[in-house]
Formats: sequence, structure tokens, C-alpha cells
Amino acid sequence: MRRAIIVLLSIPSLIDGVSISMLSSPRDANVSLAMARAFRTNDLPRLSIPFYTYTMYRAPQHAIVPRSRGMAYDAIGQFDAAIADYDLSEKLEPQVAYTNYLRAETYAKLRRHED
Repeated sequence: MRRAIIVLLSIPSLIDGVSISMLSSPRDANVSLAMARAFRTNDLPRLSIPFYTYTMYRAPQHAIVPRSRGMAYDAIGQFDAAIADYDLSEKLEPQVAYTNYLRAETYAKLRRHED
């Protein structure tokens, strides 16, 4: 955990979600995805969203990225954004049932069971 704190303190623009312009090569999509996952799995979903967004821009064909960003949105209570990301993930990879499960859970939180 100390390493993560040192990195965050040395790159304040990442904390604010203002700029991730330092990531510029295709390989950086993997770095960005790793950062996003680290933030989300360590109960910092708000910080993961800019990294997921950047990864979606650099690698738009991967369904796991909008699905994971949807999980981050869900964790911070932005349910409509989460559902939109689950819809995108399903378009990219319709055979994954987990996306439907996540969307159903989010609809339940919104009390929109009929959707």
C-alpha cells in the first residue's frame, strides 16, 4: 500500500482525474487498465473511472473495460452510467451472462425491476 500512496502523491493530476495525458502508447492501455483495476479493487472506484475511460478510448473492442467501469459507477451510486456501460459491454460481447447479472443488480438498486 505504501507504494501506491507514493505514486499518488507524486502524480496529483491523476488523483483529481484531470489528466492522464502522460499515457500515450498502445501499451499504456494495459497500464491504464491495471491502474483502474487497482483503484476499483481497493475501494477507490471514483479514481478508477478516468483510467477505464482512457482504456476504452485506446482499446474500444474489449468488453471487460466498459463492464468494469460500470461496476465502478455502480459502486459510487451513478447507476444510469453503470447501465449504459453494461449495455455497451453487452454489444461488444453478447454471450457473457455476467453483464446481464450486473445490469439486473443495478436495476434492482434503482427499483426498476421491469427493465
